[in-house]
Amino acid sequence: MSEQENKECRKCDILQLAKSSLYYTTCLCLLLIIICNLSIIVKSILFHGSPPSLFGRSMLVNMSSNIIGIEKGDLLFFEYEEPENLKADDVVALMNGDSIFLGRISVSKEEGTERVLASTDKVTEEKNDYLVTASNLVGTYKRGISKIGNFIMWSQSTTGIVVLVVIPLIYSFIHEKNIKKKHETYMKLLNKDDN
Repeated sequence: MSEQENKECRKCDILQLAKSSLYYTTCLCLLLIIICNLSIIVKSILFHGSPPSLFGRSMLVNMSSNIIGIEKGDLLFFEYEEPENLKADDVVALMNGDSIFLGRISVSKEEGTERVLASTDKVTEEKNDYLVTASNLVGTYKRGISKIGNFIMWSQSTTGIVVLVVIPLIYSFIHEKNIKKKHETYMKLLNKDDN
């Protein structure tokens, strides 16, 4: 093998290593996303009636803009607290039948008893105060990631699945085929050089 061919082979090897590293890093990231999604799906099936949680935190995508400071499409993280530990102006997630809504805490004292209520910041025609109890409290808002909820919802659509799963799988097959082909060519060059 000539010096020029040897340099070309080394360039090819470095480029191939970079492509392979990118490919395997992408596969690892997708695998982690799939594991988290499967965990959430299994938990939501096993514990029907409560939102799925991962590592002790409930994650919800905000689908409305009824709380000031929390935008539609944000991914929100909640941790459970006892209703008596809630403070005024805490943002909480509450179960209302099969749906979940966000509310801001207000404390009212009626007839000597203290009641913890949650209501939306958006004024509606109907009364929107809900009594917060241990059975309907999902958790207290801790932090959110802006607009990542939109990506999560898109990734669960048909287009998202095609882009995030099908296309990488097709690329994987093509990538592996190219690696084998280049390896065979490289081995033929080595064998030719040995003879």
